[in-house]
Amino acid sequence: MRTELDLVRRATDADEQEALELMEQVTRTDLKLDDMDRQLAKLRAEVAPQREEVLAARKEAEAALTTLQEQRQNQIIRIDPQALRLYERVYSGRNRRALAPLTQDGACGQCFNVLPVKQQAEIRAALTAEHQAQFDTNTAKRKEQMANGGARRGKRPPAVRDR
Repeated sequence: MRTELDLVRRATDADEQEALELMEQVTRTDLKLDDMDRQLAKLRAEVAPQREEVLAARKEAEAALTTLQEQRQNQIIRIDPQALRLYERVYSGRNRRALAPLTQDGACGQCFNVLPVKQQAEIRAALTAEHQAQFDTNTAKRKEQMANGGARRGKRPPAVRDR
């Protein structure tokens, strides 16, 4: 009987020791958790201003996107339906680029295929007409500014960009 009692005591002592070790492990884990919570709070405080900036920039970008989409819809109304279908077909292609610049030697700026001379001339004529329309618009704005008391001092009228 004594042997059985010693065996039970040893088992009880082992269980108590294991319980103590588990309690110490829980305490260490709780301390680590508290430390990590403090680090998380510190990092969130450091990132909060940047997060606000990013969210503000995102809202601005979304507003700009909405404006551009509205402008696009307004322009779509004015475009020839056949030209719009062609544009949409090309735009929905592989690289999603529907317009590309014309190089000096008359090649497409995207695929570098050389265009026939007649098409090159039509494209350059359209660009020249657009440039002239932009120039006329800017000239009219400058004349209007001059008529309304002159241009603001220190400000130059917007320059016309060459294409």
